[in-house]
Amino acid sequence: MARPRTAAGPLTTAAPRFGERFDVEAFAGAGSFGSVWRVRDRWTDQVRAAKLLTDRSDDAAWRQRFFHEFALLFRLRHPGLIRAYDYGHTEDGAPFFTMDWHDGPTLEEQPPDPAHRTRILWELADTLAFIHGQDLIHADIKTANIKLRPNLLTAPLDPDGDRALTLLDFGLAVERLPEEDARRGTVHYMAPEWFTPGGIDHRVDLYSLGILIFELCAGRLPYDADDPLIIIQKHMEAEPPSLAEAAPDTAPAVAEAVARLLAKQPEIRDRGWTLLCEFVAT
Repeated sequence: MARPRTAAGPLTTAAPRFGERFDVEAFAGAGSFGSVWRVRDRWTDQVRAAKLLTDRSDDAAWRQRFFHEFALLFRLRHPGLIRAYDYGHTEDGAPFFTMDWHDGPTLEEQPPDPAHRTRILWELADTLAFIHGQDLIHADIKTANIKLRPNLLTAPLDPDGDRALTLLDFGLAVERLPEEDARRGTVHYMAPEWFTPGGIDHRVDLYSLGILIFELCAGRLPYDADDPLIIIQKHMEAEPPSLAEAAPDTAPAVAEAVARLLAKQPEIRDRGWTLLCEFVAT
């Protein structure tokens, strides 16, 4: 199933007016309910990304969800996360917030060289451990939501310094999941329990991480089809493909970790997470 890709480029549609403080420089991309624009802050002369809620902007529940994303990003401080700065409304009344601007591609657009795989896995594991330590579920871990700065892949790793990877899009992130709003995410990366009654916890993110690592190592998704219902069925019933067979150059410890992260039973994923953390720590 094809997935949409967007990149910053010339203004091909009417640009929103973010007030007197921010000048629009380029259209950066669009999602299901909003768009992202590259803007320049007149007060500081810094380039920012402005995320705008367009569809459903007059829906109180969606406006609250949008503000919740801003509040999370404003509160969370970690070198692997995007940082939010300002919240406001366009001249038309649509809510927006500003955040860090990153020029680099996503992991979906530019998979990193295998030589940098351990660095990539360490950064992913460290960022996800932080999120879960805040009692959060990201709920949309995928290659399209991770920005890459290739020049930092070869720089010495500073745990408190700039990272090669930046995790984006906390629009679906939650501290808890009410029963009436339980299903969320991108179908290729969604754990089986999203589609069945019962509890959801941080281990849905571990499953998504397993999908992402498989994709980076093998160059393809473990489950794919033109029909989303078939993908869901595979998540729920199909035996996970072997990463060791799909990408023989993968370190055996990583292949074993991914096999457990892709388990249908959430409790098995805990061991996969432990194996992954042990691998990146060596």
